[in-house]
Amino acid sequence: MNGLKGWILAVAVLFIFSLAGCGSSQYSDVEAVMNAQAKAMEKYVGAMEAADNAQDVVDALNGFTSDMKDLIPKMKNMKSKYPEITDVGKMPDELKDASEEMANLSGKLQEAMMKIMQYMQDPGVQKAMEEQGRIMMEMAEE
Repeated sequence: MNGLKGWILAVAVLFIFSLAGCGSSQYSDVEAVMNAQAKAMEKYVGAMEAADNAQDVVDALNGFTSDMKDLIPKMKNMKSKYPEITDVGKMPDELKDASEEMANLSGKLQEAMMKIMQYMQDPGVQKAMEEQGRIMMEMAEE
């Protein structure tokens, strides 16, 4: 399941960046991107929690992939502009409170992703996961 491992790695990289949170006026552009990311994550969690069949899981995966495809270039720009937001140990104080909120949301997202396991044998789910992994790997690329 090399594709699954790559997908999980891509999600992990995304969540490391997510821990940066959002912030004060100095980081208002980070805040806007992180708010958009939080909304995408909340929508994905809700869709996965409500999924009752493989097609629902495919739809949730594809929706999140689409949202992230739009956000990844913005996230990469923030990472480049503010390298300090990617290192939790060096994160600016203005971002630490929001970091906790994103960590909580990331935990919910990880729980919701467990639903995928029920439908792993479905070819549509596998295809949607591969596409999501491919898109999210873009976050790890410099």
